[in-house]
Amino acid sequence: MFKGRIIEIADYISKNSQVLDIGTDHGYIPLYLLKNKITDKITATDINTKPLLQAKKTLVDYKDLETLKFVKSNGFENIIDIASYQYIIIAGLGGKTIEIILKNYNDNAILILNPTNNEAILRKFLYDNKFKIEDEKLIYENNIYSIIIKAKKQYKVLKYNQRDLVLGPILIKKNNKVISQFFYQKGIYFQNIFLKSKKEEHKELAKIYLSNKLK
Repeated sequence: MFKGRIIEIADYISKNSQVLDIGTDHGYIPLYLLKNKITDKITATDINTKPLLQAKKTLVDYKDLETLKFVKSNGFENIIDIASYQYIIIAGLGGKTIEIILKNYNDNAILILNPTNNEAILRKFLYDNKFKIEDEKLIYENNIYSIIIKAKKQYKVLKYNQRDLVLGPILIKKNNKVISQFFYQKGIYFQNIFLKSKKEEHKELAKIYLSNKLK
């Protein structure tokens, strides 16, 4: 049940911290946190009723736990006392959707983000809104690459370049075989797209991805 992605997300969470899981879906991240006694102070949210009901079924063994809460909410819309959370998890949503959710967020929680796409757009949003990217992970399982970003508000202007946005400032430094293979595949993808579209943006993306060299 617990895939590497869930384990790696949970690995960022400090013991007994207050956690907000936005877009909890089946509730597997809260379940992992509870089963491994990382924290029981969790609010699981979803914009839709059906996945929230499914999360309640997943977490039925903890139904009497007062610190476990379920809230139907569009992002932070129905969340009370947002500033009380030390960690905010937004996993399994598109980068643009995560950006929309975080648009008006200005508190100090550590953000654990797992975009399914548009990670460069999300990174640009984080930089432009003074969220420092403190760490990144790239997980490969079931033939799918998954990026996890840890970020926190810094309240100061953060410098970045196009490589930081496309490749990720931390992934560039880590640059193991999985990361290198991911960059290469993305480079070939955009190279092929450029052959059809002839758009400079696709050519530039291919160039950035393929310029990466494994250390």
